[in-house]
Amino acid sequence: MTKIKVEMPKTMYAPGETITGTVTLLLDKPTRSNSVFVELTSTETKTGRNSKGQPTTMKYTHMWSKDPLDVEKEYPAGQLMTYQFSLLAPSCDAPFNPIGGLWRSITKNSSPQSKDYKVEGKLDISMGFDVNTSRQIKVNYT
Repeated sequence: MTKIKVEMPKTMYAPGETITGTVTLLLDKPTRSNSVFVELTSTETKTGRNSKGQPTTMKYTHMWSKDPLDVEKEYPAGQLMTYQFSLLAPSCDAPFNPIGGLWRSITKNSSPQSKDYKVEGKLDISMGFDVNTSRQIKVNYT
């Protein structure tokens, strides 16, 4: 069975702090892949009304950073591959305060005290289903 795993020493980070960890990959058969990478994402849900006044919900995924770990090649079966990664936790002004201090003064410091993010490790398989896994982390903005 193909396995991919993301490991990190902790799950709570400060804004701008470096997020480090490892991605381990074990394939059950040789696999042609475009790359192995890890990325930091967050999801935001916005509600509102459409032009007819009906309620709408839209979900956005923001990609904050990406760390390529390996290149396009044939990955061997049965060999445990381990990759070190390093990502940067988003700063206080992103994405909550798009115009910095001005926005903060208008919204009365409405930035959340913390926000959930996802660190996802992925094997990008050519012409097939990607192999991926993720771990939740939190960035504390207080």
